[in-house]
Amino acid sequence: MFEKIYTIPVNEAFDAYSSCPICSLYKKLEGIELDSILGAAMMEPDIRIETNKKGFCGKHFDIMFNLKNRLGLALMIESHLSENVIKTLKGGLFGNFAKSNKKLDKQSCSCYVCDKIEFSLTKMLENTALLWESEREFKQKLLNQPYFCMKHYSSLLYIGEHMLSKKQ
Repeated sequence: MFEKIYTIPVNEAFDAYSSCPICSLYKKLEGIELDSILGAAMMEPDIRIETNKKGFCGKHFDIMFNLKNRLGLALMIESHLSENVIKTLKGGLFGNFAKSNKKLDKQSCSCYVCDKIEFSLTKMLENTALLWESEREFKQKLLNQPYFCMKHYSSLLYIGEHMLSKKQ
């Protein structure tokens, strides 16, 4: 079996045999994204525009707050507040309360980090289906997993249904 760069993380997660391999992939992707966003990425204009729009969920905000770069987090939050929240609040104070409330509610349900993780995790699930389809050894590795959490088992079934033939 010749591994490709995009199959290595999937194979590593399925080699562990200790927990849900997709949960392991999620945790790894989460760490990568959090390190990235608190590193040099926070100063890139296109990233800053996205974080201003989306903000961060409570879970990822808490994690970032407890990591090493609080100054970077403070800069992102200040920018997010001034670009979105304060402007929205001013619109509500002097305009349409219902529209401002909907906008704030939508912003409170979005997270830059969650979106990046979900995008990458979907690609990893697609790679899992490709490995299932093309590598006999991987098929056995997947079948020998002790368990999958329900959320990720459902995701695997969904990807399999959309990427594999009915026979597979």
